[in-house]
Amino acid sequence: MAIIAYKFRVYPSQKQLETLKQFAGCVRFVYNYMLALSKEKYEKEGIKWNTLGYKKLLPRLKEEYPFLKQAPSQALQQAVINLGKAYENFFKDRAKFPKFKKRKR
Repeated sequence: MAIIAYKFRVYPSQKQLETLKQFAGCVRFVYNYMLALSKEKYEKEGIKWNTLGYKKLLPRLKEEYPFLKQAPSQALQQAVINLGKAYENFFKDRAKFPKFKKRKR
């Protein structure tokens, strides 16, 4: 049985490009917000990362920051999962402490 792979290049329109940039900004915001919150909780109370607990914060975060409602919820949840994996790797000495995401090209 042969494995077949396809490569695609996408050329989004200007409007689609702006939408993708908004989604990426929302994901970056959630990642950085959760990182700052978890860092603060760990320093003050010694509470370690809990992916499920932080996922439950997303609806409240969407109420506080309405622009997050424009982004797909799965993308925001994935940002929390990615941060959880980064923390897991840090606590198991497989990686450095998670860094804040920066706005890049």
